[in-house]
Amino acid sequence: MKYILTILAIITISLITITYSEVNAHEGRDSGTLRLTVGWIEEPAFEGLRNGVSLQVMQQISVDQPTNEGHTDHSQHHNESHSPNDQIENIDVEAHGALFVSPALASGESFSYIVGAHLSGKTLPYHSHLDHSVTGSLLVTDNHSTPKTIEVEIIDNAYNPPNPDVNPGDTVVWINRGNILQNVTSGLMGSPDTQEVKWEPVKGLESQLEVELTHLASGISKVFSLRPIPDEPGHYTTDVIPTSPGQYTFRFFGTILDQPFNERFESGDGRFDHVQAADVIQFPEALPSIRELEGAARGAKLSAEEALNSNATSQDGISNARRWGIIGGILGLIGTIFGLVSIYIVLRKT
Repeated sequence: MKYILTILAIITISLITITYSEVNAHEGRDSGTLRLTVGWIEEPAFEGLRNGVSLQVMQQISVDQPTNEGHTDHSQHHNESHSPNDQIENIDVEAHGALFVSPALASGESFSYIVGAHLSGKTLPYHSHLDHSVTGSLLVTDNHSTPKTIEVEIIDNAYNPPNPDVNPGDTVVWINRGNILQNVTSGLMGSPDTQEVKWEPVKGLESQLEVELTHLASGISKVFSLRPIPDEPGHYTTDVIPTSPGQYTFRFFGTILDQPFNERFESGDGRFDHVQAADVIQFPEALPSIRELEGAARGAKLSAEEALNSNATSQDGISNARRWGIIGGILGLIGTIFGLVSIYIVLRKT
């Protein structure tokens, strides 16, 4: 009866969600232009209590306040700039973002800019906010010929060609041919003191990512699907009840923004919490853990099996004794009969 009450108590506790959460115990990590925050949904995390993996994914989309207004639909594969600054005669083309600022471009996406007539004879520097080593310039000629389209490829860490000659009226199209997010911003690289970092949540990853949980002490792993948390864009979870204390790892794998993704996170100091034994929060009496109950059940089962085996052995011994007793009795009876017959024959002869 005591074990039954204990099991019922543990089941009840396992359905309770802890109401205090240490968000600062999560681990933050930047991966390219992505920022990931990982941990348990509920921290501290305890053995036998309902919990879940927490994954927040944000994407860096700009580090400056753009001055153009014609690019911000990230669902489009082609973006155009039609900045009102294009018509300013004395605009400082080296000013950060004075002419154009593209959104973050995933692989295969493009951004275009039409060179204004007032820029004739000028050099228009440009760069990537997402990789400060990627720079180039547009060399605007005085030739007002028939407008044409000039394509510039972005291949991971370089523009190709980086410094094309263009004419007023030409359309320059930058296409990301690499495997990482890129950006095109006019002007020279701004001072870090004047840059503004902007982040937006990455949605729709429940169909693109999975998470593999591993309990390091046992080496047991299991893959779970993710689901979005309502009213928290970019935040994903999966339901799980950790049944053993100790260190865990989360490995997220799949694709993000059409790019392969595989990142491993491990619980520990400065990261997210290890799973703790539940007895540290039990009061007034600590209840046996599921593992202890399982051990007790296995011990009871083993004892029962041994008793049954011993009883079967005893029963076999009794049966054998009875069998040999019957055989001995029959042989004794036969001997007695033979003896009586012999005595009878002797008496008749005499």
